[in-house]
Amino acid sequence: MRRRRQAQPARQPHPDAATELQLQQIHGLLARIEQKTGLIGDYRSEIAELHDDIRWLARIRPAGADAAAKAHDARVGRLQQAIREIDSEVDAAREQIAKLQHDMNPNDLAYLWS
Repeated sequence: MRRRRQAQPARQPHPDAATELQLQQIHGLLARIEQKTGLIGDYRSEIAELHDDIRWLARIRPAGADAAAKAHDARVGRLQQAIREIDSEVDAAREQIAKLQHDMNPNDLAYLWS
């Protein structure tokens, strides 16, 4: 299930083109982080649903639950691996934002939200 992003109001561009480019990079990274964290939430919800399915199946058909549990466990493992990979991507984006912000004047950063 995909979440719809709310439209962000247009922000004021920075008068300096080089600073505006850095601000656009930060803005893009923040948008990517938002999208990736939404995907992580979707994956976690799917994992919870898979666990619920297994519990339900174990109550209804205990004999068939083992084979289904193995398939579910494999899917959960793939989702958890995807979450770890996305977490790494988000961490890298956050580090990139920190590097960009470190070199900028705090007053210039205000243009991100203006």
